[in-house]
Amino acid sequence: MTRKDFEGLAAILKALKPAWNDYALTYNGAAKLWKETAIELASWCATQNPRFDRARFLKACGLEG
Repeated sequence: MTRKDFEGLAAILKALKPAWNDYALTYNGAAKLWKETAIELASWCATQNPRFDRARFLKACGLEG
């Protein structure tokens, strides 16, 4: 996969990120599932390209820290 592919995936995940407000805190299962999905997808992407930057990808997805 190419950088453009990874950027597209990150943009999709960022667009689907649950809002971190009272609603998301009440239904934190959605927020937890989103975070786990982003992390697992980053792990898979790393297997597809040895130059893949996991931290950069997660940041582009909207996952801080």
